[in-house]
Amino acid sequence: MISVLVAGGAILTRELIVFALAREPDIAVVGEVGGGEEARDAVRRVRPDVMIVDAAGPHGGILSSSWLGQALADCRLLVIADADRLEALRGPAGAGATGLLRRNASMSDLFAAVRRAARGTACADRGPHAGHQGSGLALLTPREAEVLQIASKGHPAPHIAAELGLSVGTVRNYLTAVITKLNARNLVDAVRIAWESGWR
Repeated sequence: MISVLVAGGAILTRELIVFALAREPDIAVVGEVGGGEEARDAVRRVRPDVMIVDAAGPHGGILSSSWLGQALADCRLLVIADADRLEALRGPAGAGATGLLRRNASMSDLFAAVRRAARGTACADRGPHAGHQGSGLALLTPREAEVLQIASKGHPAPHIAAELGLSVGTVRNYLTAVITKLNARNLVDAVRIAWESGWR
């Protein structure tokens, strides 16, 4: 059973999400809260497998809360946001989110995202209107994107390491993370996905 805490956003939106999730046999909603201390206390109290945060409105500030990093050591974060905000939620701005989902995604997309997040699998909405901002690229940190950009020019790990002042092992770790986050088969496939997502 996947335990889920729903936080932030409008009350009506939270209640709709809770109602929908409660009908899934493998998902248990363990809380529904606003933001600030209420969300912090709920995470510590119920220790959910996944916390869904609606990035709309004032409660979107949950993503910049100082306590969130510690909370994510015990749960996965799934962020719901408008398409034009997804790019801004890359890397640190997204507080290490495991998943990003467009606000106009379907409930079936939400269920799938929750299950993938619970498994620790990075996911991002790739719906027909998501474009670059809704692609898996939104999950890459700035450093991962930089490493991929250099790798896309055909440079091997030692060259990338020298250019960025990193160890070869660190570069390889970044490349592995990129491949995983983009759900790619290998580095060549990761570059293809990036280009097809409109990245230049």
